[in-house]
Amino acid sequence: MPNYVLLDTKTVTSNTPTVSFTSIPSNYRDLVVFIAARNAQNNYGGFGIYFNNDNSNISYRFMRGYDVSSIQSGTRTDSIDVMQMMTSGDNPSNSFTNGEVYIMNYSSSTQIKKFRADAGRAISQSGGSNTSIRMANGTWNSTSVINRVDFSIFTDNFLVGSKFWLYGISI
Repeated sequence: MPNYVLLDTKTVTSNTPTVSFTSIPSNYRDLVVFIAARNAQNNYGGFGIYFNNDNSNISYRFMRGYDVSSIQSGTRTDSIDVMQMMTSGDNPSNSFTNGEVYIMNYSSSTQIKKFRADAGRAISQSGGSNTSIRMANGTWNSTSVINRVDFSIFTDNFLVGSKFWLYGISI
């Protein structure tokens, strides 16, 4: 049975484009980050994930769905929009995109790093509802031990109140 240990929590207290976990200990096998985030701008911009300040060695495949009418898939070779469609600042104040990023074998110095990300939102407001999901599987093409994880918005800021929880997992 996996053992989850809370390593750090970040709560956005001032709108910011990046949330970082630094000095991550290497004594666990996997990492997981749980996310409840909002975009400060009135749009649905996404955000990316970077490891050890390296934004050039990531590739991933994604699938996303909007309401019940549209499903898309694709491949990216950057980390922009790994988790897309954050709830924007003009939606109800208690509405957040919820997501999870699972990073396998982050402490290995011999394996290329793999991650899985998923996020979703469901909004019900006076103008109707809007639901979306996004799932991604990716690779950071490095055997370096991960000691830093950054979440960065492509064009905006994380809104005050967004939260990130980092867990180490031992098996």
